[in-house]
Amino acid sequence: MTIDRIAFFTYSQDVSALEQYRIVSPLKHAGIDIVPGIRDGKLLLESINEAPLILFQRDFSRSFSDYLQVLEHAHFMGKPVVLDLDDHLLALPQYHPDRISGYYADGLAAFLHALINVDAITVTTHILREALLPYNPHIYVLPNYLDNEWWHFRESKLTTNQFPVRILFVGTPTHKPDLELIAEPLAQISQKYRADVSFCFYGAEPPEILSNHPNVTYIPLQTYDFQKFISYSLQLEADIAIAPLENNLFNCCKSSIKYFEYTALGLPGVFSALPPYAEVVQDGENGFLAATPEEWERKLELLIESPELRLQFAQKAQQRVQQNWLIQDHANEWQEVYDQIITLGVQQAQVEPNINLAITALASQLEEYHNLVNLGMLNLKDEQIQNLSVENKALHQKLTESLKNINLKDEAIQKLSADINLRDEQIQKLSVENESLQLEIVDYTSSTSWKITRPLRRLSRLVRRK
Repeated sequence: MTIDRIAFFTYSQDVSALEQYRIVSPLKHAGIDIVPGIRDGKLLLESINEAPLILFQRDFSRSFSDYLQVLEHAHFMGKPVVLDLDDHLLALPQYHPDRISGYYADGLAAFLHALINVDAITVTTHILREALLPYNPHIYVLPNYLDNEWWHFRESKLTTNQFPVRILFVGTPTHKPDLELIAEPLAQISQKYRADVSFCFYGAEPPEILSNHPNVTYIPLQTYDFQKFISYSLQLEADIAIAPLENNLFNCCKSSIKYFEYTALGLPGVFSALPPYAEVVQDGENGFLAATPEEWERKLELLIESPELRLQFAQKAQQRVQQNWLIQDHANEWQEVYDQIITLGVQQAQVEPNINLAITALASQLEEYHNLVNLGMLNLKDEQIQNLSVENKALHQKLTESLKNINLKDEAIQKLSADINLRDEQIQKLSVENESLQLEIVDYTSSTSWKITRPLRRLSRLVRRK
């Protein structure tokens, strides 16, 4: 059957890259309308009545009570529920920033419940499918594709004798460990070419060894809104792109989307020789694959020193992406997969009922604990706000009194200033009078009569003393 709508549940306020690539673009080109399952933060269970298929992504299940309502209501109505997933969240590496921060930790039990209890899972890669099969047998691969209505392919041009050659990395802050993987090769490149090469890191901080180099620019992530992200990305000017990944299960389950985005920007690149990129990059034809620090350094040098090679890679990459990886040519895959899921209908969880009940209890308690912690933090923040308000009121009163004192002092200063001005005028007047008297004295003392009567004046003083 051909479906014309799905009910989609997300608490995201903006359309993120994940939602655009996995839901919005594919369903638009497949002719499938999206019925919002949440509006203004409110759960709309009635949206389930309006669609034959129910869909959510990633860790929506961390709001466990809402997720359970959706799952139970949909199953009661005989409608299958689908989890769409682009990362293996249970395989986060030990030093991944999201694992260190515990970002997903309190939602992992709920996530496990969703893996087991949804009727189907759609994923981005075959490796991710294989990794998740022990939890659910109904997993379908729907790869990531580029939407050329959003990504307008930027024409690549031959740039000879243009320095510095600009090397670009674009990615979220979670890629910092991946960048540290190639820190040494990048430092060697910087030391060898100096001002002839520059680096720009957008979203993730540069490796520590490069952080103080004058030819390194770091631009913090500006937005998670997909439309704004594309707009900003198209403003970035570069000659070479890089995409390192540590070799672990989490990264091997990722898709090739970064390669597609760099290609749309008209950039040739060097990519880690791991499944996300090894599946789309033919080494030496439409990009380079690198597995060791030595390969990273050598292949970057080849691109730095050959504008012709950069142009060749960029053009071939764009040609292949436009031929094979546009959503406009693959949206029918969503219709086909959704049709299979609806035909299979609601499925039983492939796990012992008691284990499922235990996971449910665990996820419920973690949600309660999470809400309790959040409530405590909220109360703490309220208390801090109240304390700050009291302090602010006191400071405001003190400021008002200080302003009064300042005004009084200003009046005193003005009065004193007026007195000083008056005295200056008096001094000036007396100075003029004094100068006139001095001139008059000079006239007297220099006159003939003054000189003749000088002995008489001296005698007169002697007589007065006696």
